Amino acid sequence: QAYRYRPAQVTKQDSETASAQGDGTLSGAVYGIYRNGELVDTYTTDENGYFKTKEYVCGNYTVQEISPSEGYLLDETVYPVGAETEKTVSISL
Repeated sequence: QAYRYRPAQVTKQDSETASAQGDGTLSGAVYGIYRNGELVDTYTTDENGYFKTKEYVCGNYTVQEISPSEGYLLDETVYPVGAETEKTVSISL
């Protein structure tokens, strides 16, 4: 039997204000979900900078931005997301 973990919740935030500044937007950023370094899915942030993943088989996962939302630079940080209970990841730029 394969064990599954609860979905990860990701919220992209501006590092200074938490909400988008100027002409920037938190929607439309594309993130990849990687398992052992291999891309398994992509998700796009909504108008609040949020997305929630589906459930995955237990393993070592990471989240990384593939393309930024308008007005922001690419965040190259790799965020670990393990097989714990539901986890919220806040990403500040």
